[in-house]
Amino acid sequence: MRITTFLLAFLSIQLNVNAQGIETKSVKDKKGEIQYYHYQASGSPDEVIIGLWDAQSGDWTAEIWGEELIPIANKRNAKLIVPYIQGIEAYERWAAIDPVKYLGEYTDGSASILSLGSSAVWATRLIDPKLPALIISPTADSVHLLKRSSASAVYILDAVDQVQNSLKDSFAMAGHWVKLEESKSQHPFFVDNYVERIDHAMDWLDSVRFAIHDSVLLAQYAATAGLTGKVPEVLRQGQKIEMGIKVALPGEYTIQVINLSAQVVQEQKLMLGKGIHHFEVKTDKLDWGVYRLEVIGKGIHNKQKFMIRG
Repeated sequence: MRITTFLLAFLSIQLNVNAQGIETKSVKDKKGEIQYYHYQASGSPDEVIIGLWDAQSGDWTAEIWGEELIPIANKRNAKLIVPYIQGIEAYERWAAIDPVKYLGEYTDGSASILSLGSSAVWATRLIDPKLPALIISPTADSVHLLKRSSASAVYILDAVDQVQNSLKDSFAMAGHWVKLEESKSQHPFFVDNYVERIDHAMDWLDSVRFAIHDSVLLAQYAATAGLTGKVPEVLRQGQKIEMGIKVALPGEYTIQVINLSAQVVQEQKLMLGKGIHHFEVKTDKLDWGVYRLEVIGKGIHNKQKFMIRG
């Protein structure tokens, strides 16, 4: 939380440079200077993007990542800040600088993280309700360094595989609102419409951030938690039941199929985070007859009847 508080406060530094300029700036601490790349779209910025670059691949620098993000900053009328820092010691130095000097308009939550590759490790440490993150091509070690904090929004853009699904589940179980978008390209950043794609993802982050701070919207979401559809009243044996479940409170959820004798004939337990999840129930081993599908979890106990026939 201390790191995040400083990041948000730091964003309000008055740079007094040409609004179209791309410059390297720095702040000082006892060990020396901490540099960052800066760009600002013309006019007063509507938001700030904190670009975290992939230092492990060898293909990126703060300048290169910053230049790639300029079209996005222009489209969103944003101020862009890309720290040169690498490693936890540098982040701790950054956080230790007195944030009071930098308090200003951006401390109210108009900033987002945009991370690439290995920098997802640092994004997972920095997110909080006022600082959501768009994470592109995260590395596997991001899963293991996730800190628990108050709910925020996280958008993952990558090829969907076991690692990314694991990262999505880790964020969700930590209480965050998560969306995972599959990319068909080898690298999800380098596609023809990457500006529009990232702009769309950041709009989603903004909408969730707004909802998180609106108690009425949160209450409405919680009130609609549960199964998102209706089980068909009659199914042929072997036909799958495909359903969605809307979760407001992360935790363990139990899906049961119960016969007319009140016996549980099928059961699966899932650890689910906030958001909408999909599951299926196989019926090929169920005898003909009437059954009840039950979903039980935090704030949820839904029941629906269905019949299996030939």
